[in-house]
Amino acid sequence: MSRGLLIRGGTVFGDGERFEGYVVVRGERIAEIGRGAYPHDRFEGETIDARGQWVLPGVIDDQVHFREPGLTYKADIHSESAAAAAGGVTSFMDMPNVKPPTVTLGLLDEKFERAAETSVTNYSFYFGATNENAAEIERIDPKWVCGVKVFMGSSTGNMLVDDDRALASIFAQSPVPVATHCEDEATVRANMERFRAGDGDEITVAMHPLIRSAEACYRSSAKAVELATRYGADLHVLHLSTARQDGTLAGYAAFTLVPCPHRRGLLLAALDGLYLRPDLRRGPNALHLLHHAETALRQRGVGLIQYSSPASRPCDALYRRLGARLTETVWHKEVR
Repeated sequence: MSRGLLIRGGTVFGDGERFEGYVVVRGERIAEIGRGAYPHDRFEGETIDARGQWVLPGVIDDQVHFREPGLTYKADIHSESAAAAAGGVTSFMDMPNVKPPTVTLGLLDEKFERAAETSVTNYSFYFGATNENAAEIERIDPKWVCGVKVFMGSSTGNMLVDDDRALASIFAQSPVPVATHCEDEATVRANMERFRAGDGDEITVAMHPLIRSAEACYRSSAKAVELATRYGADLHVLHLSTARQDGTLAGYAAFTLVPCPHRRGLLLAALDGLYLRPDLRRGPNALHLLHHAETALRQRGVGLIQYSSPASRPCDALYRRLGARLTETVWHKEVR
């Protein structure tokens, strides 16, 4: 027998089902998954008795802030990757708004070198876009780098990309997915000035969703989608996507797209957030919004959608009407 790791006796989750079985790992790869008892008398390698436990695929977290370099009084790659591993996260993708921000290939290489020394889990890093570094973006190695982060609205760090020519170059030249933080800067600044005119300099936390409004998000997201369509770029809008009804903002359905951890070759979309304006929550509006989202996700190559909802506000009836199937505590729907 080849040496490796045998996990046996546990409840194995995979391909939308669960069963009592075993998992064999060789060379840091899953080599075999089987039902029932391990079929051989001996196993040359480490054996874990998982009776009474669940055996789950590792989680891939595609947006983390591990604060290294420059902000390590908060956290660092080692501490946060260890915390991730303790929670079942086996791979992470770290953002570039650190000190200094990861906006050159040299700084990106330094983060990879640091992770090779200290990370407990698998890792990749986003490269940070600026108004001036499109030429470096073109040289990114897609075998290692998970994406380019574009701040289309100002946020933490000085990484705002607001030059239309720079944005066009980024979307046209990036060899990796473009991940955008979408808040229209002109709308945000106009909202800020409006509140300052009415309240002086007393800008409070309560004003945040009004200054960085849904309209600001929509305008910027629409621009990102237009650029991605024009240049054929792979786009992931972080945090928020919106839907419109009768020319006004109706709500949003936010999804994260990742390779399906338990079905090779399948792209999974997991629902992160669902919101409808209070006056639109009666009737079929949520159903229409998710049907629209499913069509868009299918066009992006998604094969499986995962729906979930908080215990305080279950959406089981809605997901059932969509044709989704309940698996344990989440709903799944094939859309290929």
